[in-house]
Amino acid sequence: MRKMGVKKGDRVVGYLPNSEHAVEAMLAAASIGAIWSSTSPDFGENGVLDRFSQIQPKLIFSVEAVVYNGKEHNHMEKLQQVVRGLPDLKKVVVIPYVSSRENIDLSKIPNSVFLDDFLATGTSEQAPQLEFEQLPFSHPLFIMFSSGTTGAPKCMVHSAGGTLIQHLKEHLLHGNMTSSDILLCYTTVGWMMWNWMVSLLATGAAMVLYDGSPLVPTPNVLWDLVDRIGYLGSWRLLQNQPQDRGHRHAWPE
Repeated sequence: MRKMGVKKGDRVVGYLPNSEHAVEAMLAAASIGAIWSSTSPDFGENGVLDRFSQIQPKLIFSVEAVVYNGKEHNHMEKLQQVVRGLPDLKKVVVIPYVSSRENIDLSKIPNSVFLDDFLATGTSEQAPQLEFEQLPFSHPLFIMFSSGTTGAPKCMVHSAGGTLIQHLKEHLLHGNMTSSDILLCYTTVGWMMWNWMVSLLATGAAMVLYDGSPLVPTPNVLWDLVDRIGYLGSWRLLQNQPQDRGHRHAWPE
């Protein structure tokens, strides 16, 4: 990011599924003082532009496709429209997520590059030194947005210090998380629970990233996963789904 000119205060965005790539890109942006914002691939191009056009990002990370409900959804046409609507973009980093890079055509997306090639620019002899930017407590970390149901989505800026303290309070005091714990939170990168989840890393605990339908290949897929790993953060719709399908919760009523 430094090699391509990203500096503190610049906006770096992700149009990504809930994967390790989103976490790594966010942490990298935060380490140099850039401000992170993200939307998930289920957003259409208008929903993405309603948000990202307000913050004029310099760099965007995206995937070429996702799989949901067992079906592949190509992402490239939407990405092309998003890039066209963000004139301040200097680079588009495409992450091969479903297909190999040999099967992905970047020719219609200006200033685009595959993730491997982007990372290679940081390993040359001319690459900047790896160092973490020292910033004020109130330096912006995230830009998040309101839902957009009553008009255009509104920006909300969250500081690094305030976000970390609030999330540590919730993870350590409310959740009683320790460095030996594991958390699975069913979320997308377009929801504030994703930002909350990633802050868990500050406790030393581990997190499991789940991308896809909570009901495919079976309605028990998440519960089977929880049975293997431990603690689950879930949302009310997910909790209601097993009952809707004639299943019973594993916890006492």
